[in-house]
Order: sequence, then C-alpha cells, then structure tokens
Amino acid sequence: MLLRSATINVFFQKVVCLSVLVTTLVTAQTSVKITGRVVDAATNQALAGANVQVSGSARGAATNASGQFEIENLLNGHYTLSVTFMGYTPVTKQVHVTDGPPAEILFQLEPRVLETDGVQVTAERDAVPTAHVIVLSRRDVERTQATTVGDVLKHVPGIEILDAGAQGEKISIRGSRSNQVLVLLDGVALNDPMTGDVDLSAVPAHNVQKIEIHKGSASSEYGSGAIGGVINIISGSSSQEKFHVGAKSGSYGFRKIEPSASLQWRDFSMLVSLQAQHSDGAYPFTLVQADESATQQQRSNADMWSHNVYSRLGYSRNHHQFAVYYQSFSSERGNPGRIYYLTPFARSTLSRQIWGGDYLFSRHTWDVRAQVNGAKNRSESLNLRPPVSDVPFGSTPEFHFYNTFTTTQFQTQLQHHSNAWLSNKLACEYKTLHFKDRNALAPNSSPVGEADDRVFAFSFKQDYRIIQSKFRLHISPSLRYDAADVHSGPTKRSERQWSPQLGLFMAYGSGKQLYLKSTIGRAFRMPTFADLFYQDFRVQGKPDLLPEKSLNREAGLGAQFHLMGEWRLEASAFQNTIENMIVWRLGSFEFFRPYNTNVEITGEEYVLSWRTIAEHITLTGSYTHLQPLNKNDNITVYNKILPYRPQHSVKAGLDMEFSKWSTSLFYRNVGERFITEANTKSMPSYVVLDWTMSCTITVRKIKFGLEGAIYNVLDTEYQVLRDMPLPGREWRIGLSASYEQGAH
Repeated sequence: MLLRSATINVFFQKVVCLSVLVTTLVTAQTSVKITGRVVDAATNQALAGANVQVSGSARGAATNASGQFEIENLLNGHYTLSVTFMGYTPVTKQVHVTDGPPAEILFQLEPRVLETDGVQVTAERDAVPTAHVIVLSRRDVERTQATTVGDVLKHVPGIEILDAGAQGEKISIRGSRSNQVLVLLDGVALNDPMTGDVDLSAVPAHNVQKIEIHKGSASSEYGSGAIGGVINIISGSSSQEKFHVGAKSGSYGFRKIEPSASLQWRDFSMLVSLQAQHSDGAYPFTLVQADESATQQQRSNADMWSHNVYSRLGYSRNHHQFAVYYQSFSSERGNPGRIYYLTPFARSTLSRQIWGGDYLFSRHTWDVRAQVNGAKNRSESLNLRPPVSDVPFGSTPEFHFYNTFTTTQFQTQLQHHSNAWLSNKLACEYKTLHFKDRNALAPNSSPVGEADDRVFAFSFKQDYRIIQSKFRLHISPSLRYDAADVHSGPTKRSERQWSPQLGLFMAYGSGKQLYLKSTIGRAFRMPTFADLFYQDFRVQGKPDLLPEKSLNREAGLGAQFHLMGEWRLEASAFQNTIENMIVWRLGSFEFFRPYNTNVEITGEEYVLSWRTIAEHITLTGSYTHLQPLNKNDNITVYNKILPYRPQHSVKAGLDMEFSKWSTSLFYRNVGERFITEANTKSMPSYVVLDWTMSCTITVRKIKFGLEGAIYNVLDTEYQVLRDMPLPGREWRIGLSASYEQGAH
C-alpha cells in the first residue's frame, strides 16, 4: 500500500530507519511480548514513525513503514501503552502480557491540531514524498477558507479549474479534459455518466477531512475515467466530543452557516454536520463592445443556494472497526450564459444522496476491508420563457431536461504485510449504474432514455520496501482488470481492459536527502452515455465509438536540506499519450457527432518550498510548463495547442502560523490560452492574489474563532473561459465557536 501521508517530519524518518535496523538485529535474541499497529482512524492509513511508549518505563518503539511496532523483554502483567504522533490526538490503552503468544493491539489515531507554547503543528507533513500522491489535510483546506473543493484545488501545481462562474467549475490536471479526471467522494464517483464531467462548485469543502490527488494515469487502482488523474475526497470523522457552530458573510450577498456535533460513548462515535449557504452573485464586470467601447454591466441570474447534511456513526473495538455514513446535498443556481448569449431564465438544480458502510478487520499483518456504498443524483436544467417579462429572453432556445442516475458499489480488499519489506493487496469491485433522462418539452424524444452500466473489476498490487542505513527503495507494481457491459435499449457494448502500472521511489540521505521517483502506466476511459447513445435534432452519438486509452510516463528528481529552515526542491517531467480521445465536432450535413482523435501532452513541473523548523512560516512556489498537442491528421489542427490549456502557470503561497493566529497569501499567474483549435485566437494571461486570516481565543473551554478573507485582492478583471467574466475583489468574514470535551 502506497504511503500517502503528504508531510511527516524528518525526525520521524530517522526513527523509522533506526527502528527497522535495531528490530532486525535484536529479534533473534529477545522474546517479543507486544505487537501492534498504528493507523489513521479515518482512513486506516499506516502511520510511520509514531512513538509507542510503555508508561512508567523506558521501554518503547517506533512504528515502521507499515505502521507496525514490537516491544520486547517485558515481565508478565498489566501495562499501559501510550501512542503519540505529531498532528494526532494521543491514545492510551491497557494490555496484559503473559508467557503465551505476544499481545496484539491496534491504535487508531484521530487527526487534530496540537497547540504548545507558541507552536502550532498540523498533520500530513512528510519530509520526503514516498508516493506519487499529493495529500491536502484538513488544515490545508481550512487555511484557504474555501467554500467548494474547486476553490481548494486552484492552488495546487499542475491543476487548472475551468471556472465559468455560476455555470460551475471543471477540473483539468496537466492538460487533461475535465471528463478524464475521476472525482470520488467517500469512494463514490461523482462524474456525470451523461458527460463524464463533475461540477466541483457542487462539492462543498465543509467537513472534508483530506483530499488525495493522483496526477497522471491511475486506472490500475481506480478503473475507467482516470486518464488525467483522480481527486479522492474523504469526509471527516471524529471520536472527540465537540460542538461547533460557524457563520460567514461576504460580498454579493454571500451567507453561510455550518453547525456540527461529534460525540464519543464507549466504543461508539457519532458526527453530524450541516451547511447552508447562499449568494446572489450580482457582481459587476466590464463589457467590451465590438467597436472596443467599454460599459459597466452587472451579472444577473448568477445566484445560488445549497444545503449539505453529513452524518457518520462509527464503532471500534479491538481489531474491528465499522462505520456507516449518509450525505444529502441539494443546490439551485442560475445559469447566466455567455455575455453575448445571455440566458436570464436558465436554472439548474441538483440533489444528491450518498450512503455507505465500511468494515475493517486488522490483526497481526492482515487487513480485511469491505465497503458498500450507493448514490442517487437527480438534476434538472431548464430555460423557459416566462408568460410576462420585460427582460429579453435571449437567443438560446427553450429546454427542460431531467436526469437521474443511481449507483451501487461493493468493494472488498485483502492486504497482507508479509514483513517489513513486502506487502500485497488484492481487491475486487462490482458496480452498477442506472441512468434515465426525460425531455419535459417532448416526453417521447428523450436524448438517451434509459441506460445501464455494469462493471466487475479485480486488482493486485505489491509494495516492496528496502531500508538500509541512508538508502530507501520502494517499488510498487500493480495490475487491474475491468469488464464493463453498457447498454441502452437494443444497443449493447462490452469492453475488457487491462491497466498495468509500475511505480519507483528511491531516496538517499537523512538530514540531507536526494530522491528519485518515476511511474509508467496505462489508463482508459469508457465513452459516456451521451457519446454512445445521445439522439436529438442534428446531434447523434456513436455506439461503436472507441474507448480512450493512454500511456502515461513521469519522472521526478528532488532534494531536501536544511538551511535556516527546511528546503525542498523537486523537478518532474511527464508525458501522456492519449489514443482515441473523444471529441464532439460539427460534421457533414450540419450534424454534431463525436469522433476519435489522438493527443500528446508533455510538460515539466518545478516545485520549491521552505519552512522554518518550528513551522511558523512556510513558503511554496511552483512553475508548470505544458505542451498539449493535437495529433489529428487534419493539417489545420495537427500539432496545434489544445484550447484552454495554459502553457505557462506560476503559483505561490505564504503561510504564517503562530499560537493563536494564522494568515496566508495565495498567488496565481496563468498564461495565455488559445481558444480555437487552429490557434488563431487567444485569451490574455491573468494574475490573482488571495489573502486569508484567522485567529482564536479560548474562554472557559469554548474556543472562539474569527476568520477573514479577501479574494482577488488586486481586483483583476479576468476570464477563464471565453465570455464568462468572473467576480473582481470579494471579501468574507466569519465567526465560530466550538466546545471540545476535555479542552483546556
């Protein structure tokens, strides 16, 4: 299993290496009395470098890369073990030692912010990355004060959010199309089966515990749709008794309230949270006419509201952990359209229910996990002429559609940590998806009607780890097989795909470290229901459309050293060759149809970061160069840059944290983007600067918080998509109060 913790302190890496060597030498001479494992309570991710101590004695151990530990040479009797890990709540348990087999114990640690004398430390800090995954912790989400997941991801290198204002946020990872990125929420895919897209503005950041970002192909683990990458969103859970309420207000009629409560009783834990927000979206912008004269306008029909409810009930005892959860989300927004093709009466609504259950059994070197989850999404989009109105209706014709899709998924996973250097994981998955759409203006001519997708998949993955003195080697081969059957009415499709991948990570050094990482893998994406079955006036899907296939290669070199703080420098080069990419285009007889073409995306990514030893100040900067080329045989577009992909982008951040307050600056400089396939027209570059601030005070166990943010501090007028102006300077201010049982 890949080590997905995104930032653990250098000190812990030294302890891990030393503990593995000492354990190897001493095992043959002593008798093991206690064995166990330390994991993240929310994700079951192994915590390497956690400190396990026998209370009242000098005996203890540090966990290895698999989160395991051993304590030897103890007399028979009762002992108290305590586990500490930076950024997690300490846990204490009782254990009884006898002459028989070693006592076994599992520690599940809850992430939290730790406050000491003037120092604030958060989890998810890794001195050297050991996997090709970026992990954003709850603290990373909080410091952006983002409302949606799309707002959080804007600051990540290699990711562009195609923000169309009230019409939603689409994601692109290293030049991919938005429907080539798989977005998961607690294991449930949010991608619309009609288009393959996900509107990230409809994924609230409230209660997100962590976000795992896989750049490049990830089909060997996740299956179809992961050509560009995967955004894996994990909702929060807590075993702490805590009550929280927060409220925010801001420009353009923004209002938000978010109460939550978490309780702990014996082996049970419960979390309930709510979020409600509203914005009228009536922001000003400059409209440039054809004669280049400029007038001030106001964006209308750009309002939105949303409600989100999340609940989770957990049970944990000995080697067993069980949880059930439920989330309900609903929203409505106006769709103002492009500034020259306004749709003042277009609206869209979305309701989504996600439920699931997760069982984990962990004992010795075995982990067994079973998950079942489901989701039901209902959406409605309409543009209807009102009976009486002084507002021009616009040139977009009337429409009124309903879409519904239901997903059920069952997954099992068996993982065995054979020893300190080898682990194996075997998983299988079965998923069903039922889709139905309806044209309310013409009930007998629905674009797709009903369609079904059934997928069976199994995967096998191995992790080899070698740690010798200052040298570390991690090799992770994986393979997945997907069998998909898709049908709509009499039309049926069957696809069988193999997705292999190989990852390599090497590091040398302790205080100063040099590391190398590389991956190569194949990925695929099945055509969507619209690609295959869509039928409407002059719009036709293609049932024999080929699936997209990609070969992704990446290599990175990095270094870490200490000089008035901790420095990290990393340079990566990547290439993603996509065969049969699906593109819709106006063809013969004025029909709009999909077709297959080829694309090659290459680029480089450079990341530099520095933070003080006490982590009061953190500076990050990144530069991404992208070369996304169209390989279509048409001479007009061959080797042209794909539209809306910036070839150059720079991102930077400054984060300062002290005992009671913190502040952050986020900078984005996105280069020129072509908007035509022939590269004849382009959009100018833009610069956006965001600022956030927060401070807390504690009065009689109640923690009061004040938050403030100014987005687009420079008041830049810019567009990410053509004729879709975005807001200028915005402000937010919020107050919160929380009570945590046992807090001081």
